[in-house]
Amino acid sequence: MSSTSLPCLSATAVDLFEMQITLTTLCKCLHACGQIPRQAFLQELHKERFEAMRRTYPGAMTATFQKAVQSEHILTQCVEYGGQMLALELFHTCKALSLGLKSNPQLLPGIFLGFSQKMWEWHPVPGTLRLNAAPARDLTLCQPAQTQSRDTLFRCGGGFGGTLRRMTSAAFTFHKTTGKWESMPSMQKKREGHSAAVLGGKLYVCGGLNDEFAQDCSGEESVHGSVECYDPGTGSWTQMSRMLSRRFHHASCAFQGRLIVSGGISPDKAGGEGLLNSVESFQPSERRWTHMPSMLQERARHLMTSSSEFLFAYGGAQAPTMECFDPMKCLWVRLQCHEASLSCIALTACFGSLYILSRETALETEAIVAPVMLRFDPASGMWKHMHLTCIGI
Repeated sequence: MSSTSLPCLSATAVDLFEMQITLTTLCKCLHACGQIPRQAFLQELHKERFEAMRRTYPGAMTATFQKAVQSEHILTQCVEYGGQMLALELFHTCKALSLGLKSNPQLLPGIFLGFSQKMWEWHPVPGTLRLNAAPARDLTLCQPAQTQSRDTLFRCGGGFGGTLRRMTSAAFTFHKTTGKWESMPSMQKKREGHSAAVLGGKLYVCGGLNDEFAQDCSGEESVHGSVECYDPGTGSWTQMSRMLSRRFHHASCAFQGRLIVSGGISPDKAGGEGLLNSVESFQPSERRWTHMPSMLQERARHLMTSSSEFLFAYGGAQAPTMECFDPMKCLWVRLQCHEASLSCIALTACFGSLYILSRETALETEAIVAPVMLRFDPASGMWKHMHLTCIGI
């Protein structure tokens, strides 16, 4: 690309533009062939930007975010040459800088867990489980849906009551940077045993049991097949296309630009209500659901997560097993479980591996006792015990 092809930019700007395009293309190729896991790349990129900012602004630990941004018009340059995503990443870096955080893996958001009216934050890398000062929200509610996007935790719905089962449509967010819970607009439907996942910056809530009072008074369905989406940009919920099967106690997650829902219990199953092994995929641009290959085993109350390459399903009321979906082969493969992983309370994919957090405790106490962290390598099929530092337990 010559300088004459971009008359509105200087020669230096053209060089920066070409460098950005070249690096973006190189990164895409490396991610596609698996040479550099995208998550590892983003973490290192974040850390390098943070260190560069510290070198550029030695007194930045006490500086405000506005000062950092105004100097050299950092965000303006990022938007012009690198696009909005680069500007957004640098925004988070500057924000962390203004709060005086140090450059280490703990700066990145961990996985939030709620047990015994307490909040915990799990970092698979470098391997820490830390008690968060913020109290867990509404743990008296049964089976709310919880999901996370970067440093923000979403928690919505849940059930309460005895003979007459009641649900709530209330929704809340927890921000790591502020350490506080905030209310967000309520869902359009009351739900329990539903699922939640973030895709493209939007929160999707799927299925679940319906409020018994709403069923009696309004004649609504007992099990939801409905899906609703919360857009932080507009601050509102929107009804989306219904799932192909009504279900509750299922799992959902984002995978390769699609929303995936698997398993659960459905009244639509042939022969009456029962466990499902079916999997559905929702493409936001097409606004429709499609069938995916079914899991090898029926599952409910299970966990599901994804890496850049694979989709993992673990556990379930009738299934202390794990399987993996390979989109290249378009099939599910059974994986060998480690005996220490049978009491799994959380799992996540990180740097191409699957990390599982287990505990040794009676379920009714819901306390984290003697936690264990395991790493599974999909390439070798090997499990490994990982060191876990517990802080505040």
